[in-house]
Amino acid sequence: MIRNNNKGDAGITLLIFVFALSLLIGLLFMSGYGWAHFRLWKAEYSGKALEIEKTYNGKAILAEAQNSRMARVEGARAEKEAAQLTADAIKIVGEMAKQYPEYRQQEFYLALGEALQEGNIQQIIYIPTEAGLPITEAGKRPEKE
Repeated sequence: MIRNNNKGDAGITLLIFVFALSLLIGLLFMSGYGWAHFRLWKAEYSGKALEIEKTYNGKAILAEAQNSRMARVEGARAEKEAAQLTADAIKIVGEMAKQYPEYRQQEFYLALGEALQEGNIQQIIYIPTEAGLPITEAGKRPEKE
């Protein structure tokens, strides 16, 4: 036999009350969410959304322009730094070439050796020189009479 006691009825009543209260709070939050969307839809319908959209698009365009400007500035800084480093390197090479005249000759020999190893040079023609000028009479022989 099932007995009804007052404690069981109070527990069920409390459970129903908590459920109803949470349902009411949930409906209030959902109605607030729905109200915000309804206002947006109404603004779109009435044409005010165009003004809102222009405002947001303007902010987006401004942010994009600022990001683009920052990217260009950073690119220009990197380019300037690279140019400065290249100029420093050229200056050092020039100073070394003045101090050590054989530096350029050694560079030539290194480049020639690399080209030979890679197979880029098919034939080498030797031109005899004296003081850096070709000797033009090297192949001439006196004519026989």
